[in-house]
Amino acid sequence: MFGERMRWEMVSPATVQKTAQDLYARYGESALHIAQERAERLTCGDDFRILDAALLVLSEVERLVARARPTPRREPSRPDREEIGSLSRPALATR
Repeated sequence: MFGERMRWEMVSPATVQKTAQDLYARYGESALHIAQERAERLTCGDDFRILDAALLVLSEVERLVARARPTPRREPSRPDREEIGSLSRPALATR
C-alpha cells in the first residue's frame, strides 16, 4: 500500500491523502492501528523516505478517524444549592 509505490518518487500530499483514505475506507478505525504498526516497523529500516511517507499517512489516518468520531456532548453544569444560595445573598462587608 505505501511501500514500493512511494519508494522512488516524491510523495505528494495528494498521494498521502489518497493512501490514507483508501486505508480508512477498507479498514475503518483499524486503519489507525495498521498505519501505526507499519510506521513502527519502518523505524528499524534505513530508508527514511518510506518512513516519512508512512508517518505522513499515519497522521492523515489519525485526522480521518478523529473527524469520523462523534464529539461527545457535554451537559451544562448545574450549580449546587450552596452556590445558588451564595449568588442570591449580597456579600457581607467585613471590617
